[in-house]
Amino acid sequence: MSFFNKLKKIISGGEDSNNPSTSGNSNTTSTTTTTTTTDSKHNEYEKNIFVNGISGNKNVTSVAFDNVLFLCAVGFNDGTFKIFGKNGYEIVIKGHTNNPIKKLIFITNSPYIIALTHSVIEKWDYSTQTLNNVLIYKTRITAVYFATGLKHLFFSTEDSIIQIYNVQNNHLSNYQIYLPPSQDNPNEPVLDQKTSSIFPSCIKICPYNPVLMLIGYSNGLVIVMNIEIKRIEKRYDSFTQNGYCTSLSWSRKGTKFVCGFLNGEIYYVNYPKGTPVCIYKTPSTSNEKMPYVKPIDGLEIIYTISAAAASTHSSSTSSNNLLPSRKFILFRGTFNDDQKSLMMIKGDKLNDPDHLSTIQIASNVTSFHAVTSSPYYDNNGNLLSILAVQHDNLIEYVWDPKSFLFTGAPIPSIYFKSFKNIPDVSIMKSYPCSAETINLISQLAQYAPNYSSCINGGSQILDFSKQTAVPPKSCQLLITAEKNNQIKFWNSTDPKNTVYLGGFNIKDTSDGLNTSGGDNSLNCEITTLSFNASTLLLTISINNLSTNDSSLLIYHISDYPKKIKTAFYLASKTSQQQQQDEKQGEKQQDEKQQDEKQQDEKQEPSSHAKIYNPVIKFMGEIKFNGETVTSIAMNSYKTSYSTRILLGTSSSVVYHFIVSITNNMDHSENSAPSNYVLYSLSIVDLGSTEQLSPNMFTLSSPQKPSPSQQLPEETPSSITSISFCFYPIRENDIDSSIVYLGNSDGYIFVLDLQTMKINTLFKQNVTCPVESIQFLNKKGEPISYLFFGSIYHDDAEDHELLSSLSNLSLSGNSTGDEFKPNIDDILVLISSRKEISLYSIAFGPQKSIQNKRISKHEYKNHPLIGDGAYLTTFPSDNNNPAIMTLDNRGHIEIYNPANLEKISNFSISSIINTNNILSSQSLNIKFSVSKFNCNSFIYLYDNNQKPILYCLCLNKNELNQFPSLFVDNVPMPPQVKKQSVLRKLFSSTMSPEDQIQVLDDKFQEGVEIPNPNYRKANSAGNRQVMEVAHILQETKEKLERRGQVISDIAVKSEEMENNAKNFAALTRQLAKK
Repeated sequence: MSFFNKLKKIISGGEDSNNPSTSGNSNTTSTTTTTTTTDSKHNEYEKNIFVNGISGNKNVTSVAFDNVLFLCAVGFNDGTFKIFGKNGYEIVIKGHTNNPIKKLIFITNSPYIIALTHSVIEKWDYSTQTLNNVLIYKTRITAVYFATGLKHLFFSTEDSIIQIYNVQNNHLSNYQIYLPPSQDNPNEPVLDQKTSSIFPSCIKICPYNPVLMLIGYSNGLVIVMNIEIKRIEKRYDSFTQNGYCTSLSWSRKGTKFVCGFLNGEIYYVNYPKGTPVCIYKTPSTSNEKMPYVKPIDGLEIIYTISAAAASTHSSSTSSNNLLPSRKFILFRGTFNDDQKSLMMIKGDKLNDPDHLSTIQIASNVTSFHAVTSSPYYDNNGNLLSILAVQHDNLIEYVWDPKSFLFTGAPIPSIYFKSFKNIPDVSIMKSYPCSAETINLISQLAQYAPNYSSCINGGSQILDFSKQTAVPPKSCQLLITAEKNNQIKFWNSTDPKNTVYLGGFNIKDTSDGLNTSGGDNSLNCEITTLSFNASTLLLTISINNLSTNDSSLLIYHISDYPKKIKTAFYLASKTSQQQQQDEKQGEKQQDEKQQDEKQQDEKQEPSSHAKIYNPVIKFMGEIKFNGETVTSIAMNSYKTSYSTRILLGTSSSVVYHFIVSITNNMDHSENSAPSNYVLYSLSIVDLGSTEQLSPNMFTLSSPQKPSPSQQLPEETPSSITSISFCFYPIRENDIDSSIVYLGNSDGYIFVLDLQTMKINTLFKQNVTCPVESIQFLNKKGEPISYLFFGSIYHDDAEDHELLSSLSNLSLSGNSTGDEFKPNIDDILVLISSRKEISLYSIAFGPQKSIQNKRISKHEYKNHPLIGDGAYLTTFPSDNNNPAIMTLDNRGHIEIYNPANLEKISNFSISSIINTNNILSSQSLNIKFSVSKFNCNSFIYLYDNNQKPILYCLCLNKNELNQFPSLFVDNVPMPPQVKKQSVLRKLFSSTMSPEDQIQVLDDKFQEGVEIPNPNYRKANSAGNRQVMEVAHILQETKEKLERRGQVISDIAVKSEEMENNAKNFAALTRQLAKK
């Protein structure tokens, strides 16, 4: 059978070829798909674990930028690359192989991007995240070049062949270029194509004459070749003494070029007649291990506006492209033993090394990309900034043409979400909210310094200001507090694209902290925080480490230009002293605001520009002497601008307040219109409890704990958890009747909200601080927040409407329906890090609240992370309510909240690979789960002691909620014309556009590559004759080989025929016998 296969192959003209394997036909544009095997052991949860930004145990290897769509791509060492757009929105694509991404290339005005690895070229459609085409080679890809305005990608492999790939229709042209370096010298032996160790190391097309290709070789040779006729126009043999040619770059007019080498030297060449001039030599150092290796990488001749032009013209892109320019050289080289320094050579004349200077822009740069004002290969405009990967962070160095300096800063939308170089996160909480709230908070980042960056591409819907309002449950707000007192907000709706919304430092709210003890207030820490999504009230508890006092800072989130009259309240003084302090504080505040008003009126008519923070308004402060606020619970009260607040402290005392934002603007007709509206915070104290302790109950108490469970009176326990039971049990209750309190010793107190007296108490089975308390109905569904009035961001209520705020609790039920309380419908879930328990609630004797344990789970050997149990919804169970837990082994368990039966369990330790960290640092790990989906977030330190945030999602419908980053029909920037009409009329040479068309036609013809085993002819005519003669000779040799094979076949056929005749005769003889 093999004999006939060989015969069929010879007849069809096929021979063994050394051509690389390609995916798909070169004449078609069919999409190539790659089949990968999935480990069946990986569960559904492990597939949706994400690390946002530039983070994780991966190193950045390359960076690219699309200056038409304003997108940025970053490649990693595991074959993964990410594409970033506005607000840090990202797309993650895993490449065909696990090799590092060496280069990324955007194909302008298309949803395609080229990813280059060691021996693979992949073309991806990032709008659909699908592989469009792939070229796989057996040898290493040594050089690659592509630029906007060209249809073809030029690349070379170790076999010294330069191949041409059409990125538009995936056509790999047969028009290949192979000119070995020794071919130009007829006295040298011709190199064998298969064994040559000299290969192209860098390629550049001349921007003014696209038929000229500048090629640098691995032995240092540099040639200029006419790729239309495959002729060497200029050869520079003197560079071979410098070794490997690492980088090349043409000037804009194609009359000069620079080349860098492995020995750290850069040469400036005036093409075609000039002599190479060495303009830079890497300084030698005494402690170099390899003094010869000082590579020059990423060499580029960059243009920028002159300082005089920049001072007299606007900074628009279209006008800057036409302004007078000056050029300098940008490269990555060695500076003070750092071989990854981003450097710049500047001077009036680049060919005069005596008048040039070299400066270092940045150190330890893995990769960089120059962002210019135009995308075209023949005129890329002027430099705007440089995107550099430095210490695995994406830094943008903005160019100032006036000072001729670079100013570098991380891109906030990517930098913060990576969680690198950020102080420890001490608190992380998730809240459901509306899209309107997300849009409002996003203004924090927009007003922050250095917020704008060159990465601003993508659909308009990615702008928070242009997003339409959606139901509240569709958005999730993640709030983090850091140890440097920084508060950050995140849109965590899509865990695959956690978006940084902005932040602020509580020390910047000077009005609040300066009242907490002067300079001592700077030495403070955030102990807890809480956010009410309906009233947009943010409360933050801080503890003064110097005085052991604490304060509750109250902020309101709004975008109205408000003037705030802050309120200050001292919770631990008598009422008379409180009134005196309030009057004194109001007097000082009025004097301060009057001075500010006079200054505003003198300087400008409107005072809105003087507001420090356009979104976060510091409203007031409640101060506590000698105790720390350890837990906060809030709920809307009657209106959207009134909030009920319960505070638990370290001294086991609970305080009850109602705060309201009032509008103090004078509405009288005769009053002159004010330039600002004055808002104030009204604080109403509804009392506090005595120091809570199990010993406070008498023997007649229905649920008195045993003596072994009682705590000493001299050691009060902290209130660690507070939760409203949103179920009125009396007719005159507004929103809640009872509140459950948990302390650090595992006790749970039931508090009557009206009397502020403890109704009863009970204790968990395992002594451990109570982390969370949540109320459910019999079906396991959470009891939602109750609030009255509108939740929209309307104006605050007038002061007159809230003057009797303390008497609102007596107004009773306003619905008119008969009130029938049924507390038996409520379940309470209480969790600590060693136990989760489900209790029923019922009335007992003497109107006491009875709690009976229904079910429990203990975690003594493997404590839980975070708040213990999190109530959410489980997508695999038709989005029914579920309870999620994470223990210190990395095991996640899902329970039915109605009876605590286990639904499912997963392990994430195999993906995160931090078993030891989870066990040893469980107390420092932050874990948060969204309430209305299974989105969860884990903050910890990896094996390299770097902070990292893992985002986990079980519901695939929550992923990629926004459209693709690709935007179609984006207008291209205007292209600068190089030739005038008169020059075109009198010039005998073709325009670059016509030359490109000629090359496109030639590359599309698919001319077969000749075997380059012939010597150089003396003229172009002789060269063509030699080529034709060589082709004829090759054809003759092939025919002779085929004829010889056919002759061998004829001989074998004759032998087989004779054997057949002999076999037949032998058969007849045997038959006769």
